[in-house]
Amino acid sequence: MFKTVTLLFLFTFPVMLQAQESKRARDYGVKIGVMQTGQLNAITDVAGVKVGQTTLIKGDSIRTGVTAILPNIAWFTRYEVVHETLRLYYGELKKAGALPIDKNLIKQLNTILKEEGDKVVFLHTRDEIKFKLQELGTLIDKLLNTTSLPQSQSYQTLCRVFIQQYRIDENELLITRDKEEITSDTIQSPHDIDSHYRNKDGNQVRGYSINLTESCDKEELHLISHVDVRPVSAADNNFLEDGRKAITGNIYR
Repeated sequence: MFKTVTLLFLFTFPVMLQAQESKRARDYGVKIGVMQTGQLNAITDVAGVKVGQTTLIKGDSIRTGVTAILPNIAWFTRYEVVHETLRLYYGELKKAGALPIDKNLIKQLNTILKEEGDKVVFLHTRDEIKFKLQELGTLIDKLLNTTSLPQSQSYQTLCRVFIQQYRIDENELLITRDKEEITSDTIQSPHDIDSHYRNKDGNQVRGYSINLTESCDKEELHLISHVDVRPVSAADNNFLEDGRKAITGNIYR
């Protein structure tokens, strides 16, 4: 019978765990995947990834810990999210030969998209960025009303981002949503549309949470018996409650 433990992770990349003072699967001759490992055979071999970890071990029955993994995916501002999402969809329109007929709209899009989103944010004031964000919204509104690639992921993402970032006011004018209207489940990057945002006690995280159940026998290989991945906005108490039920079920089976 395995003793189990619940671990909480925040990450956007798959991770192999190594329990303290235990061997890796490779030490037992188990080779995972077809590629060679990095220098340390660790997630930190990926450039830009940072990891912070703490472990608590008491006796033979308690083995738990928390690991925070900060990915190397760019941390986009609101403007960058909208700008990059529009750029991806416009690129697909070009490839599909489905650009809008409006030559003036094409000229405006080419002008605004030749600038990189992060440089625009760096070079302009907050008020200027607010104006440019509104300008992007107007262009997207026109583009979505004159083009459509319904099977395209970039089209679907742009539609979601447009609804999340803009709204029609009481005068039937398109306006940028106030910061307070932006929820934690809005798209944080068009390159990872399921990633959510979380700000808990000043700790800002974008990505996912993963709950793992792992065996912790002293002399045996430690095995992960259950994996539960949810958006990072998922409440911790839901993880813990579900983990408690899973652990209880394994103990008394």
